[in-house]
Amino acid sequence: MKMKTRLLTAEIAQRLPKHDDVVSLDDGVVQCKFFVPGTLHRWYVLTGEPTKDGNWNFLGYATCDGNGGEFGGFTLSELESIEGPFGVRVERDLYFDPVPISNVISGQTY
Repeated sequence: MKMKTRLLTAEIAQRLPKHDDVVSLDDGVVQCKFFVPGTLHRWYVLTGEPTKDGNWNFLGYATCDGNGGEFGGFTLSELESIEGPFGVRVERDLYFDPVPISNVISGQTY
């Protein structure tokens, strides 16, 4: 039986810059990465803020086909609701270390 991993830990939440703290997303540092196993769907989180209802709003960079991506917003509840092929759910990359977003966009980091 596979152990469920929390998508957002207290440690990650604490180090996430708020949206207003980042001048340009192009120069941001990715703090964590979410993905759907067996697919090319990836979400790279640059900033995050809790909402009044206990959710989280993120700004980051998302890819879905391996041919580039786009900057945008997404929520923790959206990630938790995604179901990939064969019922797999979004996971957090446990071995991901913060990197400049330029590394992700250029393909140096997956």
